[in-house]
Amino acid sequence: MEDRVVAEIDVFQADQLAQDLMVLQYPLKERAREMENFENPRRARIKPNNLVVELDFPIDTSSILYNKDRGEELSLGFNDKKIQTIYDMNEDLPGQSGITHMETRTMASNLLPTNTKYMVGVLRNNELHMTPVSKVAQMFPSLKYLDVISAKVKAANQRVTDDDDDDDSATSAPKPKPKARAVQVSVRTPAAEELAHLRKTSVSYLRQQIDEEKWEKLHYLESTSAESQEMYTQLFARSRQTLISSTTPSDFLDDLAKEMDTEVAPTGEAKSNRA
Repeated sequence: MEDRVVAEIDVFQADQLAQDLMVLQYPLKERAREMENFENPRRARIKPNNLVVELDFPIDTSSILYNKDRGEELSLGFNDKKIQTIYDMNEDLPGQSGITHMETRTMASNLLPTNTKYMVGVLRNNELHMTPVSKVAQMFPSLKYLDVISAKVKAANQRVTDDDDDDDSATSAPKPKPKARAVQVSVRTPAAEELAHLRKTSVSYLRQQIDEEKWEKLHYLESTSAESQEMYTQLFARSRQTLISSTTPSDFLDDLAKEMDTEVAPTGEAKSNRA
């Protein structure tokens, strides 16, 4: 018994937003714990050359699950306050104002390789309009605020060391000035050029390029806004020209059967189950 055809839907391919659509996935997000007031990001930014996106989501600081003491400690990663040492406890350090508790969590994008093709589809009037997705990224919590806190701790320790050195230098003889040294200039060899090329393709170099690119602010729009509704209309195809298939239904089914019938052997070689 053959399956009964329930409906026939015409499929159209739209291209107006084909180069602008980017899907953001949240692998660690628990939908069961979402709250309506904290779903939308408070701030958004992008590094367009490297396609890095960051979204700042608000934290419910009034929740009984929020640790206020820990939130106050982590606020050092979000403000310009300096860590006071024993030498400046009674001094008013510059920049001692700003955020007092951790109020936002930042999600940073990780671009995925394009091993497959994604499309965004909208259904209207029994028509399915599909637009290709240019990029797909997964969003993970950013811990850069811990780097900020670590830098502040190092700066505080350095101030303590400098104060100790000043006390020691007050009672010791002045140190002789360092002697001038000759600088050797060398010409790059082909091997050095190759090494420089490898450095430019290394992970550390690529990370440096990302860090050096400046952020551009984005304006986040809710789905109910007029701007979002205008973009939504661009997901529908402008042309209704019928596409001519380059394969027959029989050829398509044969190709599909070949893919399903072939599996990868443990040795990495392809084998077929057909006798």
